[in-house]
Amino acid sequence: MTDRQTEAGNSLQPVLSVCTPSYNRGAFLPHLLESIERELAALPPELGGCGVEVVVSDNGSSDDTAERVAAFADRLSVTYVRQQENIGPDRNFLAVVEAAHGQFCWLMGSDDIIEPGGLERVLRATREWGVAGFSVNYQRRSFDLEDSGPIRPPVRYDADIVVEGRERIYCDFVGHWGYLSSHVVRRDLWQAVCATGEPLSFLNAYVHVLVMARMLEHLPRWGYIHAICVGWRGRNDSFVSGDHVDRMMVDVRGYRQITEHLFGKGSPTTAGVMNEIAGTHILVHYRIAKVFYHSGVSLRRAAATLAREYWRYPAFWKKLLPLMIMPAPLLHGLWVGYQRGRHRLNPSFKIHPQARRRSREGPPATPDKRTGQR
Repeated sequence: MTDRQTEAGNSLQPVLSVCTPSYNRGAFLPHLLESIERELAALPPELGGCGVEVVVSDNGSSDDTAERVAAFADRLSVTYVRQQENIGPDRNFLAVVEAAHGQFCWLMGSDDIIEPGGLERVLRATREWGVAGFSVNYQRRSFDLEDSGPIRPPVRYDADIVVEGRERIYCDFVGHWGYLSSHVVRRDLWQAVCATGEPLSFLNAYVHVLVMARMLEHLPRWGYIHAICVGWRGRNDSFVSGDHVDRMMVDVRGYRQITEHLFGKGSPTTAGVMNEIAGTHILVHYRIAKVFYHSGVSLRRAAATLAREYWRYPAFWKKLLPLMIMPAPLLHGLWVGYQRGRHRLNPSFKIHPQARRRSREGPPATPDKRTGQR
């Protein structure tokens, strides 16, 4: 494996490092690396001189990740770092940026791809915006990446924008920050935050959210690219081990711990963020758990947690409570009807396998990936 741009601070320093934490994702990494190769070849001449490196931090994988990355050593500027043991997802997020050399780092899930034109848009923003970092839009794709779903903007903006003000940025973007692959950060500011040691107290799957929020104390400017830059591989969540209630708990704990730490328990900012998270991320995970007939014990545990964590916020009464009291068979039937209706309107739409049969066994079992999938 070769690293062709290693001397940070000299003329060879890359402008951008695509930073990919990975764990047993050898089957998916080539799709990402091929998308980067394609994007580099399509860059216009004025951006051709922008150095772009790829950094992969392998979290002690037992598959063929190393061989998959090695196959691109002569096609891309690649830095491959292998952890001797699984250090958990958060430490691996930090490790991959530590190993990078770029002025900016694009955090990228190892199973996602860069969409056509995405790299050019990102490189232009690094030149023009003067920000601590920026987020990009994405589209959900099918597991095999062949199909894409409807595009739902992840933030309230419908055009490229630079936003100023630490609390405003946090409130507008924190829900989107949870999705790793959509964010580009200034590496020097990221490393300045990491040097304090504070991130090591928040190893809750969202350490990157804490780091980006702290970066705003150095430079409270954050951008957003509205055009699609990332393809998100659906039904392949790193932190799902077959139970979306457990996945929901990751969001419950992570967003609350970080937001209360930054802005104080009970502050207006914390209340606004918790209300937003309850009505979006938490709602989605609980709905999936109920649609797929997770066990009654699991759903009761989830309901108790939701009531305890969110009863103070309007989203609990308007969105979560109605879902909690709806019978699971009714919710499942509505979801099946939606899936089949979309297929009738658009035959190319692939019906979810669970919509083809009614099952009380929950979703198909998947390997336990929660301890450091990335």
